[in-house]
Amino acid sequence: MKIEMLTNITAILCVAILFVYTWKTLNWAWFRPKKLEKYLRENGLKGNPYKLLYGDLKELKKSVIEAKSKSINFSDNIAQKLIRFLVPSTKMSKSSFVWLGPYPVLLITNPEHVKEILTRNYVYLKQTHPNPLTKLLAQGLANIEGDAWAKHRNIIILPSTSRS
Repeated sequence: MKIEMLTNITAILCVAILFVYTWKTLNWAWFRPKKLEKYLRENGLKGNPYKLLYGDLKELKKSVIEAKSKSINFSDNIAQKLIRFLVPSTKMSKSSFVWLGPYPVLLITNPEHVKEILTRNYVYLKQTHPNPLTKLLAQGLANIEGDAWAKHRNIIILPSTSRS
């Protein structure tokens, strides 16, 4: 009797744990990306529809292979060769998005928007990456904070303000 009751409790507990992890996986792989896609489109951003788990990675791989197969001449538009994957997305609008797996990446090419993002860093929160190696490998303007961020921002902003 006690063994049967213990078996039932264990089975219920296993089913509950399985249900929780299934829900978390579905939320991570499908529900959250679709919700983000809807939100981005409502805010006027254009991009490819989300594809389960891999997003736009297949297209990225295909375009990188295509770009590597062709040589670059001095008369070619080098920017299009270097960022071949981003060019079709940015032709859609000045601000668009692409999918890297289940995560959307915003492509902001409008200089006014870029300037606003760089000058008002307190409004646009930076997402911390859970991987500790990111801090060692990727120390760019998007990842630094405080005085170091202000110093690098001023280095970038000065050339853009001297043109106008």
